[in-house]
Amino acid sequence: MIKKVEALVLRSIDYQESSKILTIFTRELGASGVIVKGARRAKNKFGASLEPLAHIHAVLYIKESRELQLLTDAELISSFPKIQRDFEKLFLSLSILELVYIITRHDGQSESLFDLLIETLKIIENATNSVVLLFYYFEVRVIELLGFQPSIEGCASCNKNVYDLLDQGEKRALFELGRGSFQCESCFPVLGAEFSVDLKAIALWEQLSRLNVKEIKGLIFNTEIQGDLDRVISMYLEHHQPEMRKLRAKQMFDAIRNQ
Repeated sequence: MIKKVEALVLRSIDYQESSKILTIFTRELGASGVIVKGARRAKNKFGASLEPLAHIHAVLYIKESRELQLLTDAELISSFPKIQRDFEKLFLSLSILELVYIITRHDGQSESLFDLLIETLKIIENATNSVVLLFYYFEVRVIELLGFQPSIEGCASCNKNVYDLLDQGEKRALFELGRGSFQCESCFPVLGAEFSVDLKAIALWEQLSRLNVKEIKGLIFNTEIQGDLDRVISMYLEHHQPEMRKLRAKQMFDAIRNQ
C-alpha cells in the first residue's frame, strides 16, 4: 500500500553505505520507523527533508508484515530555519522531539499530540523572545494528553485557591507526586522537604494548563521560579514516565546555560 502522509522527523541515523533510518511522527499513523534508500548519496532528491525537525509530506510504501516501512519520496514543508539558527530554540525544540519519541514508543498514535507538536514548533519558530515557557507549556499539555493532569487549583487539604494563598503571603508548597496535588505551608510544613516548591511555580503551572499556546507570549514570567517550575514538572513526568529523565537535549541546554 502506498500512502502520502504529513510527518515530522523525530530521529535520523545513517544505515549501511547509502541509506538512512528515520523515526517519523504522523497524524494518520502515529510514530513509524522508515528506511530511505540512497539518502546519503551525493546526488539524492531528499535534501534537508530527512533531518530532525523537518516537517514533510512523505510517500510511504507500507507492508504491515515488516517493521521498517519504505519512504520513497519526501516534500519539505518547513525545516524551521529560525529554530535551527537559535541556540535556545534549537535545544528546547530537540527536547520536545525527544519527549514525543518517548511517548510514541508506548502509544504511537495521537492526532492531538501531532497537532500540538506542529503548532508549538511554529510558535517557537516565530517567537521573538525566550521560548522556555513554550517548552514547559508543551510538557504540561503532554501530561494532560497522557491522562494524569494534576489538581493544582488549590491546596489539597484546605482547598484555598493558589492565588488566594499567594495573596495571604504563602511562599512555598509541598507537591505530592503520587496524588498530583499540593499542600500549602499552613497545612503541611515544607521547610527542607524534598518536594518543596515555590508556590508561584505552582500558580504558573496552573496558568499554562488553562491558556492556549498563542497566549503564552503574554505571560509575565518570573525567572527566579524557573528552577522550581522545571523541577516539579520534570519530576511529575518522570514519576509517570520514568524514561523522561533521559532528555539529552534538555540536559545539554541546562548545562550550557548554567555555565
